[in-house]
Amino acid sequence: MDKAGLISMLINLVLSMMTPEILKKFADMVLDFVEDTVANSTTKWDDVTILPMCNVIRSTFGIPDDDEIEKVVPEKTLDDEEDE
Repeated sequence: MDKAGLISMLINLVLSMMTPEILKKFADMVLDFVEDTVANSTTKWDDVTILPMCNVIRSTFGIPDDDEIEKVVPEKTLDDEEDE
């Protein structure tokens, strides 16, 4: 088997293991990166153009901004579980 065939098989294998939830999590990570970069830039034009596009992508594909949830509801730690 040549390299191209092997790469093609590996890509197909990885894609077959992708679930919608995994893809949404990956998309959330990419959108978070873009949103953070735009928010931290000194220009305002990107706030007006890029951030609304990110919001449209999130709403169209049902990708929640998990960062907002994580900031409000902290994750349980092992110490919390031991206290129960």
